[in-house]
Amino acid sequence: MSRRELRHITVESGRELISGRDQMDDWAIEQLTPVLRQAIESGRRTPVLGGYWIQCQLKDGGLAVGIGHEAAGERILVSMTVQPACADDLPALRVRTVGLQAQLATGAGSELYRIAGELSDLERSIAWAWLA
Repeated sequence: MSRRELRHITVESGRELISGRDQMDDWAIEQLTPVLRQAIESGRRTPVLGGYWIQCQLKDGGLAVGIGHEAAGERILVSMTVQPACADDLPALRVRTVGLQAQLATGAGSELYRIAGELSDLERSIAWAWLA
C-alpha cells in the first residue's frame, strides 16, 4: 500500500476515491504548508490562496479544518478532517460539504459554483501539506 495515496471520502454521499500525491501541484502544497502551520498555531481564520480562508485545529491525532471563501462571507463551506495512515490503511481525508450545499441552495450565484469546483483540489492540497 502506497503512502503516496490517501483515501478521500465525501461524507454525505459516501463516495470514496483513492487520491495520489502525484495528482497534486507541488507549488500549491509548498505555498500552503507555512500557512497551514500558522492556522494551526493561531486557531484563527487564516487567508490562503484565491480568496479562501481556513480555520484549523489538531484533534484526536488528526487535523480538523473549516474552509470558507470571501465571496460566501463568514460561513464555513466545507469541513474536513485528515487522519494519518495506520498500519493497514491509507491516510484518510473526510469531507463534509453541508455549508456549501446550503449556500448553493440559496441561489447565491455562479461564483459559488466556481468555488465548489475548486474546493476538491484545495482540500487535497491541505491534506497533503499536513501529511508531509
